[in-house]
Amino acid sequence: GRPALSSSSRIIACILAVSLSFGSHASTQALAPAESALEALGVSPLGYAAITVMPIALGLVSLLLWGRLWDHNKQLAFVLAPAGEMTGAAFLAAGLCSHTGAGYGLLDSGLLAMGFLTISACKAGVAIAEFSTVGRLCGRHSAVGFACVILVKHVVSILMSWGVPRIL
Repeated sequence: GRPALSSSSRIIACILAVSLSFGSHASTQALAPAESALEALGVSPLGYAAITVMPIALGLVSLLLWGRLWDHNKQLAFVLAPAGEMTGAAFLAAGLCSHTGAGYGLLDSGLLAMGFLTISACKAGVAIAEFSTVGRLCGRHSAVGFACVILVKHVVSILMSWGVPRIL
């Protein structure tokens, strides 16, 4: 088997595992404060509803697929899930950058949809990797590790609620 990790290595690994979901959680939490800016860009109420639901919808199905991948190949899941979220964020950025200001065209909408779908498909994989890793590293103290994960998610939510309106 693998050699046991030292206490400092466990702490560093836990911090890295918790940091996996920063981008995912921040992007989800940034939507509410950005609603008025999205409306000013021409996003309709129905479009805003789709934007907020899409990242969750596919995650319900993909959770089973990511769990199965995690059981069979942890390393692959650990790389693919964050890489997929990063790819989705790149699609979103490209869709927003290609927006001309006169409503969303086919290219803009396609890039945005691909971004949201990719992020939605990979978000569950990041959560599985994060919680599984923290649980394994913390062992019998896993409740403390899970509490830290939740605390960090709340801090990210607070920062997004505070910072997004100031940036926009």
